[in-house]
Amino acid sequence: MIHQRVRYDDCSNGALIFDPVTGTNVNNGVLTVTTTDDLNGMTWQNCGRIATNGASGIDRDYTMIVCPRVVNFGGAAAWGQKPGSISWYASQYASAPIVQMHELGHNLGHSHSGKDGVTYADPTCNMGNRGSWSDTGSNFCFNAAKTWANKWYEEYHVTVDPSSGSYDGTLVGINAVKEDNIAETGQDVVIKIDSSGEKDLYIIYNRETGANNEVPQNGDQVVIVEQGTGDSTSSWRTALSEGQVYTQGGWSGNGNLIVKVCSLETGTPGSARVLVYATGQETLSCNANTTPVPTALPDTASPTGLPDTASPTAVPDTASPTAVPDTASPTAVPDTASPTGSPVTASPTSSPVSAPVNAPTRSPVNAPVNAPVNAPVNAPVNAPVNAPVSEPTQDDPCQDNPLDFLFRNKKEKNCKWIGKNSRRIDARCRDPAAADNCPDTCNAPGCSSPVNAPANAPVGEPTQNDPCQDNPLDFLFRNKRERNCKWIGRNSDRIDVRCRDPAAADNCPDTCNAPGCSAPVNAPANAPVSEPSQDDPCQDNPLDFLFRNKRERNCKWIGRNSDRIDVRCRDPAAADNCPDTCNASGCSAPVRNAPVNAPVNAPVSQPTQDDPCQDSTLDFMFRNRRERNCDWIGRNSDRIDIRCRDPAAADNCPVTCSICA
Repeated sequence: MIHQRVRYDDCSNGALIFDPVTGTNVNNGVLTVTTTDDLNGMTWQNCGRIATNGASGIDRDYTMIVCPRVVNFGGAAAWGQKPGSISWYASQYASAPIVQMHELGHNLGHSHSGKDGVTYADPTCNMGNRGSWSDTGSNFCFNAAKTWANKWYEEYHVTVDPSSGSYDGTLVGINAVKEDNIAETGQDVVIKIDSSGEKDLYIIYNRETGANNEVPQNGDQVVIVEQGTGDSTSSWRTALSEGQVYTQGGWSGNGNLIVKVCSLETGTPGSARVLVYATGQETLSCNANTTPVPTALPDTASPTGLPDTASPTAVPDTASPTAVPDTASPTAVPDTASPTGSPVTASPTSSPVSAPVNAPTRSPVNAPVNAPVNAPVNAPVNAPVNAPVSEPTQDDPCQDNPLDFLFRNKKEKNCKWIGKNSRRIDARCRDPAAADNCPDTCNAPGCSSPVNAPANAPVGEPTQNDPCQDNPLDFLFRNKRERNCKWIGRNSDRIDVRCRDPAAADNCPDTCNAPGCSAPVNAPANAPVSEPSQDDPCQDNPLDFLFRNKRERNCKWIGRNSDRIDVRCRDPAAADNCPDTCNASGCSAPVRNAPVNAPVNAPVSQPTQDDPCQDSTLDFMFRNRRERNCDWIGRNSDRIDIRCRDPAAADNCPVTCSICA
């Protein structure tokens, strides 16, 4: 089977090789850990803790933890520390080389590779998610920014500052180095354009051959990506063919930046003559009779690695991997064609941490095996996200965990952030992950009081003294943009739509007209949950409760659509609060004579289990936000593969998604 060891060996020209460990009960680098714990619904963090405890005593550099399908990955395919040494995989995706390459890329210090604001959309890099998700995968490597940071071809890097110099030279692909077909002088692999006050650009000739012969897009073109300073996502800017020009105006006060491809050759090794200059400094011509040697600055600005500072965003700009918003995170792949424009992302000056030169000698640890592990599905949805998660130190039960963890199952935070705003500590510590990881900050019973830091945290919860008071601070709207309640209520025609976002509902109960609150619009996701009356165990609870941990509903709504009752009653909160409507054992059958039309946010149904290859006839929640059905999934033949990467689509539409023969 093709896996990350082969791919990294090929992409690095032998500079990075993962060798399997040896040890007691280790078979070709794989250790199977058994447990008596119930893994059904367990978080991937806890699954990982069981696995690493079972692997204690085995000397290793990297650990790949594979958890059974029943473990909760928060909608993601996998997670990886950035930088770090541990990655976690849902079993159905663990054998896909693109997932392995991506998560180990996070371990090496890389952020994601995006395009047009879509976090995972760069089709030329394994830090996107555009290759094949099959067990065979796609044979391709990394974009120019990541290749520069890896330093595998550092001898053939060149830096140019167009405000004081230019470049007229020849680029070759990485395989020219691997096959020893590169000239001693005058040929390069990666160009870095570095000028004061501008985001760095990186250029590579994306040869579609050898280790890169199955690159999803832009093969045999000159590809430009932008990489800002610090821990930021690289962004695909353009792909050029022979005679094409990239122009960026106002470059460092020296006119327009020009990148022009004079010629492309695709033979062996294949090369591209490229010009780089600023119009206010000088003008180069493809017709000039010049020797193709760079006139760039000396390559002294090698990257020094990303600082181990702010934790990555999950989900993808997401909430793990995850899900990619419906333009971008994760983590589901957006249901649109890959955009061709060029986004502007946050700007680094230093490139991501370089990969180790000496081959690591460690390998995967399989997670507990008392739960079923199903065969991989060939159409994943949620892109991996680089969230390092660890458990609090057990030696001192009151000691805060110094590492990042997943806050509210979607954002990487740490205990310092939990305690940053004294007014928010109580609300934040209600999250189980915060309480587990920050016993000191959260003032756990028997632990000292937390030290409260400055009150400038960017995202807050609604004030708990008044559950109907809007939060005055910014929050993350749809997992990708910072907004506030004033913006949510700015357009009266859009309030209902905006308040469907859980973050808007949580932070703006007054604007969203939460039940029990005065005017404008919707309900907060943190409204009190009540229990059904215990005097009559079959009596429905008349109050609202939290449905699927994110929306306030009541039993009347649960029973409103007779076609939806069975699906809705699978939610434990619905079953607990609505025993009569849900026809609980020993209770009379519910009245099911309400309207037939389901609300916009109807729940997800499962495909008929009598025939695992039969498409479900009911609507389901596509990408965790829209109701769709299998007819819609198959409506556009050009979109089926993309739509079927969503697990809900794959589960509900096995025939449409060609999962069944």
